[in-house]
Amino acid sequence: MSGEGVVLRACSLASKYGFSDGDILSEIIFDKLGYEQWTNARQSEILVDLVRERLLPLLPGVEVYEVITSHNPIRAKDEWVNFCLESSVSVEIPVEDILRRAAINMIGGE
Repeated sequence: MSGEGVVLRACSLASKYGFSDGDILSEIIFDKLGYEQWTNARQSEILVDLVRERLLPLLPGVEVYEVITSHNPIRAKDEWVNFCLESSVSVEIPVEDILRRAAINMIGGE
């Protein structure tokens, strides 16, 4: 995590433990919104949405799949794993965007 948000890295798509084992948003949501909201935020859904909206457009052609798990919920398909592992592509997501997405998710929007 950086000082202003989180950095989503392409290499995280290549691992079950990517995106801090799927918990990359936890600290921000917990610290800024508190425990009750943290438990209701559906963080896996938020992470998947942010990866699809912000990271994947920087990786043309990369195909992913979603997994219901306590680990990383979005991963590169087998044929893209090596590409993602070797990629230096990343995108920083500001705290405000994460909190906005969490708020929308908690009220069942979008």
